[in-house]
Amino acid sequence: MIFAKLLSRVDPNATTGAGFDGVVVRPGATVELASLWPSVEFPKTPILLEYAGRIRVRGCGRERDTLESVYILWRFNVELLRWEEIARSQSAAWEWAIDLRPVAVRALNENAVEVLPCLDTIAGAIAEFIELQLRPLEAADRRQVLVSILHDRCAGELVAQMQPGAKLLR
Repeated sequence: MIFAKLLSRVDPNATTGAGFDGVVVRPGATVELASLWPSVEFPKTPILLEYAGRIRVRGCGRERDTLESVYILWRFNVELLRWEEIARSQSAAWEWAIDLRPVAVRALNENAVEVLPCLDTIAGAIAEFIELQLRPLEAADRRQVLVSILHDRCAGELVAQMQPGAKLLR
């Protein structure tokens, strides 16, 4: 049971999915471009809330495994004719609505949520560079570089970005 909702409005106090107003659509269905604006209440830039289903989250120790729902907020890039993810939340209950509510409200107010237009390009270039650098290595060495050295460098970069002014040891 997955679905998507093309949003027309979000209640700024919404604590459940009922506060996300719009038209329910089937994910993966082919949709005519014009149907992204079913009426004048819908924004110039279409915003879609997707319920992507449930995933099992493994418990530790005596904790049992739980199922959590995944919700993704998308914005349609009219110029590139593609959907771009702007937010995601995973929760066991209704908490996703509180997580995504402020982002959806800002996104529906048109230009308030900025998506980096070159993010896919940057990620693709990094992936190509890594693949090129790993190509001459044996499989075991590639794995070693990826799961230890590169992982640790990336984790360090993330920490540095969270703590402005922090310097990494290189």
